Amino acid sequence: MGLKGVFEAFTIAIIGLIILLALFLLPFIFFFTFKYHVMGLVKLTYEYNAADTVLLELLELKKNYQHLAEMNLPSFEEYVMSRESFVNELNNTLKLLTFSNCYKLSSYGEKIVSSGSCEMKNVTWAEIFVPYNPESLVKKISLEVGP
Repeated sequence: MGLKGVFEAFTIAIIGLIILLALFLLPFIFFFTFKYHVMGLVKLTYEYNAADTVLLELLELKKNYQHLAEMNLPSFEEYVMSRESFVNELNNTLKLLTFSNCYKLSSYGEKIVSSGSCEMKNVTWAEIFVPYNPESLVKKISLEVGP
Protein backbone atom coordinates (compact mmCIF):
# COMPACT_ATOMS: atom_id res chain seq x y z
CA MET A 1 0.00 0.00 0.00
CA GLY A 2 1.51 3.19 -1.10
CA LEU A 3 1.03 6.77 -0.18
CA LYS A 4 -1.91 7.02 -2.57
CA GLY A 5 -3.75 4.18 -0.74
CA VAL A 6 -3.21 5.79 2.67
CA PHE A 7 -4.51 9.10 1.34
CA GLU A 8 -7.65 7.42 -0.10
CA ALA A 9 -8.28 5.54 3.16
CA PHE A 10 -7.84 8.78 5.13
CA THR A 11 -10.23 10.61 2.77
CA ILE A 12 -12.85 7.88 3.06
CA ALA A 13 -12.51 7.91 6.86
CA ILE A 14 -13.01 11.70 7.00
CA ILE A 15 -16.02 11.54 4.65
CA GLY A 16 -17.51 8.76 6.78
CA LEU A 17 -16.94 10.78 9.94
CA ILE A 18 -18.62 13.84 8.40
CA ILE A 19 -21.61 11.78 7.27
CA LEU A 20 -21.87 10.08 10.68
CA LEU A 21 -21.74 13.43 12.53
CA ALA A 22 -24.27 14.95 10.13
CA LEU A 23 -26.68 12.05 10.56
CA PHE A 24 -26.24 12.18 14.34
CA LEU A 25 -26.36 15.97 14.88
CA LEU A 26 -28.91 17.12 12.29
CA PRO A 27 -31.96 15.65 14.05
CA PHE A 28 -30.93 17.27 17.33
CA ILE A 29 -30.31 20.61 15.65
CA PHE A 30 -33.66 20.35 13.88
CA PHE A 31 -35.64 19.62 17.07
CA PHE A 32 -33.70 22.24 19.06
CA THR A 33 -34.46 25.01 16.57
CA PHE A 34 -38.01 23.74 15.98
CA LYS A 35 -38.76 24.13 19.69
CA TYR A 36 -37.72 27.79 19.69
CA HIS A 37 -39.56 28.44 16.44
CA VAL A 38 -42.78 27.02 17.86
CA MET A 39 -42.31 28.92 21.14
CA GLY A 40 -41.97 32.17 19.18
CA LEU A 41 -45.15 31.48 17.23
CA VAL A 42 -47.06 30.64 20.41
CA LYS A 43 -45.94 33.90 22.04
CA LEU A 44 -47.07 35.88 18.99
CA THR A 45 -50.40 34.08 18.91
CA TYR A 46 -51.36 33.94 22.56
CA GLU A 47 -49.45 36.75 24.26
CA TYR A 48 -50.84 39.54 22.13
CA ASN A 49 -51.49 42.98 23.51
CA ALA A 50 -55.12 42.88 24.63
CA ALA A 51 -55.24 46.66 24.89
CA ASP A 52 -54.65 47.05 21.13
CA THR A 53 -57.62 44.88 20.28
CA VAL A 54 -59.90 46.46 22.88
CA LEU A 55 -59.09 50.04 21.85
CA LEU A 56 -59.59 49.16 18.20
CA GLU A 57 -62.99 47.62 18.95
CA LEU A 58 -63.95 50.56 21.17
CA LEU A 59 -63.10 53.15 18.52
CA GLU A 60 -64.62 51.08 15.75
CA LEU A 61 -68.10 52.15 16.77
CA LYS A 62 -68.73 55.58 15.29
CA LYS A 63 -70.73 56.63 18.34
CA ASN A 64 -67.86 55.90 20.75
CA TYR A 65 -65.30 57.55 18.48
CA GLN A 66 -67.43 60.66 18.01
CA HIS A 67 -68.32 60.97 21.69
CA LEU A 68 -64.70 60.51 22.81
CA ALA A 69 -63.63 63.19 20.36
CA GLU A 70 -66.33 65.67 21.38
CA MET A 71 -66.71 64.98 25.11
CA ASN A 72 -64.59 67.96 26.20
CA LEU A 73 -66.47 70.46 24.04
CA PRO A 74 -68.83 72.80 25.91
CA SER A 75 -71.83 71.76 23.81
CA PHE A 76 -71.41 68.01 24.46
CA GLU A 77 -73.55 67.83 27.60
CA GLU A 78 -76.15 70.20 26.22
CA TYR A 79 -76.74 68.50 22.84
CA VAL A 80 -75.45 64.93 23.08
CA MET A 81 -75.65 63.40 26.57
CA SER A 82 -74.44 63.96 30.07
CA ARG A 83 -70.83 63.14 30.79
CA GLU A 84 -71.76 60.69 33.57
CA SER A 85 -74.00 58.61 31.32
CA PHE A 86 -71.32 58.49 28.63
CA VAL A 87 -68.72 57.41 31.20
CA ASN A 88 -71.11 54.68 32.41
CA GLU A 89 -71.60 53.47 28.83
CA LEU A 90 -67.83 53.40 28.28
CA ASN A 91 -67.35 51.58 31.55
CA ASN A 92 -69.87 48.89 30.61
CA THR A 93 -68.41 48.53 27.12
CA LEU A 94 -64.85 48.19 28.45
CA LYS A 95 -65.93 45.58 31.01
CA LEU A 96 -67.38 43.50 28.18
CA LEU A 97 -64.41 43.96 25.85
CA THR A 98 -61.57 43.43 28.33
CA PHE A 99 -62.98 40.49 30.33
CA SER A 100 -61.12 42.13 33.19
CA ASN A 101 -61.92 44.44 36.06
CA CYS A 102 -58.68 46.31 35.65
CA TYR A 103 -58.42 48.96 32.95
CA LYS A 104 -57.85 52.68 32.54
CA LEU A 105 -58.83 54.86 29.60
CA SER A 106 -57.23 58.29 29.66
CA SER A 107 -56.39 61.26 27.49
CA TYR A 108 -53.25 63.31 28.15
CA GLY A 109 -53.10 62.09 31.74
CA GLU A 110 -56.76 62.92 32.42
CA LYS A 111 -58.63 59.79 33.45
CA ILE A 112 -61.79 59.18 31.43
CA VAL A 113 -62.73 55.74 32.77
CA SER A 114 -60.95 53.38 35.12
CA SER A 115 -61.77 50.26 37.04
CA GLY A 116 -59.73 48.34 39.56
CA SER A 117 -56.29 49.06 40.89
CA CYS A 118 -53.79 46.51 39.68
CA GLU A 119 -50.60 46.46 37.67
CA MET A 120 -51.35 47.35 34.08
CA LYS A 121 -49.88 44.74 31.74
CA ASN A 122 -50.92 45.95 28.28
CA VAL A 123 -50.77 49.60 27.20
CA THR A 124 -51.69 51.15 23.88
CA TRP A 125 -52.70 54.52 22.50
CA ALA A 126 -54.38 56.05 19.48
CA GLU A 127 -54.78 59.53 18.08
CA ILE A 128 -58.27 60.61 17.12
CA PHE A 129 -59.50 63.65 15.22
CA VAL A 130 -61.18 66.29 17.40
CA PRO A 131 -63.48 68.60 15.44
CA TYR A 132 -64.14 72.20 16.46
CA ASN A 133 -61.20 72.34 18.85
CA PRO A 134 -59.09 75.48 18.43
CA GLU A 135 -56.26 74.12 20.62
CA SER A 136 -55.50 70.88 18.78
CA LEU A 137 -57.09 68.85 16.01
CA VAL A 138 -55.86 65.54 17.42
CA LYS A 139 -56.37 63.93 20.79
CA LYS A 140 -54.26 61.08 22.16
CA ILE A 141 -56.28 58.38 23.89
CA SER A 142 -54.46 55.68 25.85
CA LEU A 143 -55.81 52.43 27.23
CA GLU A 144 -54.13 50.33 29.90
CA VAL A 145 -55.42 46.83 30.63
CA GLY A 146 -54.41 44.61 33.51
CA PRO A 147 -54.33 40.84 33.70
